[in-house]
Amino acid sequence: MLTNALKFSKPGQSPRVTVRSELLNRSDLPTGITLPGEFTQTYWQITVADNGIGFSDAYREKIFGAFERLHGRTSPYSGSGIGLSIVRRVMENHQGAVTAHSVEGEGATFTLYFPVEAN
Repeated sequence: MLTNALKFSKPGQSPRVTVRSELLNRSDLPTGITLPGEFTQTYWQITVADNGIGFSDAYREKIFGAFERLHGRTSPYSGSGIGLSIVRRVMENHQGAVTAHSVEGEGATFTLYFPVEAN
């Protein structure tokens, strides 16, 4: 996600990337977040936001598909389209989740939810 935040920056504008974290109770998670299992009650919410080119919210699920690209092969934005699908797979393998929100031309925000293991 950090690589994408830099890669998809606006021409002529310095990229700005913000990374934040917050500890949340399961009951405080946003509506619509689907997390496997019921054993974890606490999650780290990690948010990566940028001021890049963004994307239409209509594509927010498509971008997590393997080899899905929103830009053609001749676009100045190169890549294989596999990075975000790996992120989603890793999050699912760790009983977490990832979401994306964006407005085209205004940047993107990716939020990861990592379960906190009970000690």
